[in-house]
Amino acid sequence: MLINNILVPYDGSECANHALELACDIAKPNPDARIEVVTVVQAPHLSAKAEEEFAEVLRLMDEHGKETLEKAMEALDPDLNDQVQTFILKGPKPGDEIIKLTKERDYDLIVIGSRGLNGMKEYLGSVSHKVLNAVSVPVLVAR
Repeated sequence: MLINNILVPYDGSECANHALELACDIAKPNPDARIEVVTVVQAPHLSAKAEEEFAEVLRLMDEHGKETLEKAMEALDPDLNDQVQTFILKGPKPGDEIIKLTKERDYDLIVIGSRGLNGMKEYLGSVSHKVLNAVSVPVLVAR
């Protein structure tokens, strides 16, 4: 199986860094491989009025998402920069947003950290567990 399209959900955690490294190792031998690194800004769905009231908070959340993706790009092998695309998703539940994305795009593999920044003490974090059990795409869980 040739792996051309890889999704890496990224939150800046140690496990997410391992996932990104694994994705890069998988993509490196294939010049046609593409890696999409996505971070989810955990923002609730708001009405237009609420968005106005919380505009500064939402701007800060977006800024944090951009900084998270910049850290991911800094960690990449420069030879892979042309093969990597980053973007931000917004929604109240990161797992749901990642699952929705996998249904909209054609991925060959998802490489996800086993636990994120929320401090879950289980073997699998809630986001990786949810994604693993809800998608039809192969999932590689990095520790």
